[in-house]
Amino acid sequence: MDISAIAPTSSNSLIMNSSPSIDPPYEVIYREEKSGLNVIYVPSNYNNQTKWFYKSGFEMDEMWAINVIAAAQKYIDQGISHNMHVPKSIKGSELLRLDLGAWKKQLKTIYYTYTEEYERNEDCVMCEA
Repeated sequence: MDISAIAPTSSNSLIMNSSPSIDPPYEVIYREEKSGLNVIYVPSNYNNQTKWFYKSGFEMDEMWAINVIAAAQKYIDQGISHNMHVPKSIKGSELLRLDLGAWKKQLKTIYYTYTEEYERNEDCVMCEA
């Protein structure tokens, strides 16, 4: 029997050449510093033809991410800790809608709610790492 699990942390996922969890990434290309080493993470098939398929959590509809986590949660024995990505300008009513949506979809937990004023330079070809 071949058993696999979702890489729970960015460090583990780098070793396994995957992405952490099934949450959208905080950034598609990012740099991580561990034990004095700088590791730049770029998805293995990221290039000019595929870059349009990659989005950070801030570029996605958060309710879509909640629906994906809810669908996966049905087949997981333990809970999935979901991280929400929302802009700093989010209204309280929208945050409430997302939290209630996660509750109604029976997500086990919202672990972190990341906020950022996210702007990507339109001239970015590959958003050089």
